[in-house]
Amino acid sequence: MSTSSINNYSKEEYRRVDWSVSIAYGDDVDVAKAAILDMLRSDDRIVVKYVEDDRKMRADRKEIEETSDNGDAESEAAVEPVEKKSWIKRVFSSRKKVTVISDRIDAEHAKTLEMLPKADRSPFVALGVLNSSSIDITVRAWTRSEFYWGVFYEMNERFYKELPEKGLHFPFPQMDVHLNHINS
Repeated sequence: MSTSSINNYSKEEYRRVDWSVSIAYGDDVDVAKAAILDMLRSDDRIVVKYVEDDRKMRADRKEIEETSDNGDAESEAAVEPVEKKSWIKRVFSSRKKVTVISDRIDAEHAKTLEMLPKADRSPFVALGVLNSSSIDITVRAWTRSEFYWGVFYEMNERFYKELPEKGLHFPFPQMDVHLNHINS
């Protein structure tokens, strides 16, 4: 363990969910791909295209929900926005020069991030593997980390329930045995 790297995916804000969905030979792959894409697009926890747009949409939705509440003074006073401080501010918060420098660093970092091109995180569905008993479809979608397991298990269940309704079949391993009778 000391010579390998460790990736803590739970610290990431967004994660990619991967599935491999097997359908039987003879089933229409295009129907399967379209049905899976429809299922993914119908779930509002799935990123539609860009993570940045998803983040903004969720922040806007949260702001609308907060403003549409009754607006009790007590509830507003109880919920104060928490400023997310960078590590340098947390460590050196008592030093004024460090705080000023860290503000500049944060501002430059934000500007640099805005200049980067957005990465397309649209749901992905493609024929992955032609196995001996099945056609495996590779499915990938991005979601917020807190939704990861819910999306994973609920989509598994939806695949199982909804794909047969579209005329698709889940294969099982099988072997054809042919016996030839030889007269001796």
